[in-house]
Amino acid sequence: MRRKTLLPEKIGPLVYKLANTEEEINIARRIHHDGYLRVGYISGATPTGMVEDGYHPYSDYIIAILMNGKSKRKGEVVGVMRIIKNSPLGYPTLNEFEISKRAKDWISSIDPESIIEVGSLFVKPGYSAAKGLYRYAWQYSKIRRDTLWLACIDKTLFEVLKRRYQFYFKKIGREQFYLGSVTVPAMLDCGRQRLLMDSRLFAFYDKPQVPKSMVNILELV
Repeated sequence: MRRKTLLPEKIGPLVYKLANTEEEINIARRIHHDGYLRVGYISGATPTGMVEDGYHPYSDYIIAILMNGKSKRKGEVVGVMRIIKNSPLGYPTLNEFEISKRAKDWISSIDPESIIEVGSLFVKPGYSAAKGLYRYAWQYSKIRRDTLWLACIDKTLFEVLKRRYQFYFKKIGREQFYLGSVTVPAMLDCGRQRLLMDSRLFAFYDKPQVPKSMVNILELV
């Protein structure tokens, strides 16, 4: 059976979509880089203005684009989230952190093609795009039929993520200093997530996309 196509989606003044041109991907990577620079995860700008690592060829980028017709910044990309898929390199969380044996055993029992790593979420100051980026990532996973999300999350944001967005990541190993801050290796069981989240908020994340681009999802929930 052919899988559905992930559509661009309007939420308030922003449109969320996969970066699918070289220009959009480069813009997403520059926002990723500038976000790391702004919060001190990297000590200085790179020559390319992008964070260079081996995972890029196996990554997708979700972008949030300002579509408010009254704004001079209309068309500007103001938010990004990176998704790393299965590859010969594996996943940063599993490669860079000491993971518990129990978590390793459980993860190894799962089809690696149904695992993604989410992260590098950055939003330009003055915009609220995180909730929409998480919805789009969830829709992305629904189409892929993902079982598990991995993430390495700044320790100070770990509980905030649960409280504000109700994504229930579970610590799976020893926290350590990584990319500028104390970071927690974590995973999210996609099946269990459905049971833990507030039903109204879950309806926002899980509401199926409608077969028409640019429909405002806020009018549907």
